[in-house]
Amino acid sequence: MAFNISNHIFIISTVVYIILNLVENTIHYNIGRNFDTIHLHDIKFISPSSIDFTRIICVMAVFAILQGIFTVMLANRVGY
Repeated sequence: MAFNISNHIFIISTVVYIILNLVENTIHYNIGRNFDTIHLHDIKFISPSSIDFTRIICVMAVFAILQGIFTVMLANRVGY
């Protein structure tokens, strides 16, 4: 497969999505664990267990690939 602008857009888009959403999903994980906490400053942030982390990564991978595909489709549609 030749490296072209579509491949570049797909790779950059997917990597950015994974990095940003890993942080976001860790925050959501901790908020979900502490759903009965009334005050935001009382939430204790911990790393997900290895099973939960694997689940988060699997879901993120699916959405990262979809996001990359849709970004390339949009870029091709607008003639980028």
